[in-house]
Amino acid sequence: MTITPTIAGYTTTHDLTRARRVSVSSSRVATDEGGVARGCHRRHLGRDAAPDGTGAFAVRLRWMADWKKRNFEDIEDRSPAEVPIRWLFSRDEVESTQVGVSRFSYEPGARMPFGHRHGVQEEVYVVVSGSGRAKLEDEIIEIALWDVLRVAPQVIRSFEAGPDGMEMICVGGKRPEGGDNEGFKDFWLDW
Repeated sequence: MTITPTIAGYTTTHDLTRARRVSVSSSRVATDEGGVARGCHRRHLGRDAAPDGTGAFAVRLRWMADWKKRNFEDIEDRSPAEVPIRWLFSRDEVESTQVGVSRFSYEPGARMPFGHRHGVQEEVYVVVSGSGRAKLEDEIIEIALWDVLRVAPQVIRSFEAGPDGMEMICVGGKRPEGGDNEGFKDFWLDW
């Protein structure tokens, strides 16, 4: 087996029959020649057939850390200045490619002044403190401590805190390149 650096990481070439027995994600327990830190794994990025028809193929691998820790209190608030809500997005902070986890802290009575929906991302919201209401299209529902609310991508949604405020954790799926968020101003206007 030979390992040669490529732009995507490392390329490993195997004989096709042997490749079925080779794990595509194996642990690193020591630093390699390139200085990759302990606790990293090789991640399988894809498989390419050999152009010469020999039955060999190349497996693209990349070294990446298995985990990254951040505290929500250390993440920059991304909310607009006029909104009495803190928006803390961790996806980029922890370098996640598959899932996003966000924290929304609403002051008492605070209402998101607009709604949003997604093209493909499903979201799950968990109330971890306080209570409030969710506007889902033309329906308003009460949400309280430890309620879990799943919202399909195409549903326009927005939230409002109750008299004690509200803290929510939102978990979203893989974000398409360029994002898929569509905003709706004055979503609460008729309510």
